[in-house]
This record gives sequence, C-alpha cells and structure tokens, in this order.
Amino acid sequence: MNLDNTCNAFWNGSTINFYRAGGGCANLGSISGVIAHEAGHGMDTKDVEGGISRPSGEGIADVYAALYDGTSCIGRGGFGWNCNLKGDKCKDCTGVRDIDYMMHEDEKPHNATWARRECGDSVHCKGHVYSEAIWSLWKRDLPRVYGYDDLTAQIITTSLVYKGAGNVKNWYNENAIQSCGGFGYEAFLAADDTNGNINDGTPRKCACNELDMYSSFQNCACSSASHIFLLC
Repeated sequence: MNLDNTCNAFWNGSTINFYRAGGGCANLGSISGVIAHEAGHGMDTKDVEGGISRPSGEGIADVYAALYDGTSCIGRGGFGWNCNLKGDKCKDCTGVRDIDYMMHEDEKPHNATWARRECGDSVHCKGHVYSEAIWSLWKRDLPRVYGYDDLTAQIITTSLVYKGAGNVKNWYNENAIQSCGGFGYEAFLAADDTNGNINDGTPRKCACNELDMYSSFQNCACSSASHIFLLC
C-alpha cells in the first residue's frame, strides 16, 4: 500500500501493489474493484495454463472484479473523471474501464475486428473483447433467454467463468481464424455440460450461443460448434 506514485496498481507475480492518492486519483488500495482486479491477475497466473494470459489477461481480471463487485465499472471511484476507450467514452464510470458496451457512447460491442483496428499493443483495450461478452451473458443473455433473475444469472456466470477460465489465453485470437477447439465458447459449453457431450447441447447452450458471446470468444465459423445453434 501507499507506494510512492499515483493513479495505478499492479500485480508483480506474487503480490498486489497500490499507489497512494494524488493526481486526481484515489488511493487505489481503497477501491474494491481495483483490489479484485489485481487479485484476478494472481488467479490468472495460477490457472491451468500458468502465467498472465495473452494477448490480454486484463479482460479476465476485469471479469473477476465485475463478478465480485457486481458492476461493469471496474474500480468505480478511483479516478476523478470518466473512462475513455479509444475515443468511445464511458457514460458514467470513474474507474479504469466499463465492460458494458451499452455504457459507452457508441453502444456497440468491442469485438475482435474492432480490437485489430483500434488496440495496437494495448492489452487493456484488447481485454474488452471477452470481458464485454461475459458481462452480456450475465446481464442480457441468461435473463432474456431463460428468464433468470439477476442473482441467479450472476451465480451461473460466476460458475461458468471459474470452471472455464483455465484456458483463458485461448479464448480468442485477434490475428487469424483458427481451427476450432480450446476457445472460450467451447470452454463455457464444457463448463455448462452435464453429461460429458456438448454435441447434444447444454443447459444454457442458447444463452452461450448469443452473438456477443459467440463472435467475441470464437472469432471463427466452424461446423463443429455452429451446429449447436440448431439445438436452441
């Protein structure tokens, strides 16, 4: 805590670290979303793949923070201004990022095509590709498709994330279309499955098939996964 700098925090491989207040920023060690985000890097580091995920471990750390804090605004209250994603300004988030695309001025998902065009080397920018998809699964897809209340949808989403995040670094590929297998889409179907065979569907398959989820995680069109659409 209270490291001699401002407006940031970091995971160093073994501990979470926070700068003091100043420069228009709060002491980020007092902001629960930032604490959960940095701890999320530790969870990412210790998953089955090991190490911080590439091309962006920021997305999964944001997801862990959102599930913990219950808000799409990651680190609300940490800054004296609203966040800004490559010119797509946040409507009401004084944190580092808002992973609800509807809370940005453009109100459009930030998918892999957008990331290739806009993000460059920015890992924080790239993280939106799948963090927004998971937020939409919780807040839009599960309630709309299955009628779940918000708490039930949060519990299901948390379960799917914790079971399916072991291969998070393979959740999407921003540079090329890959053969299918190992993507977030399949990971979530496997986490949701109850009989060891995703080919006959899963309890929440129709929500997982939603466009936000599919296009952001999969980034490829493949018959082995696409046929599951027919089961809805």
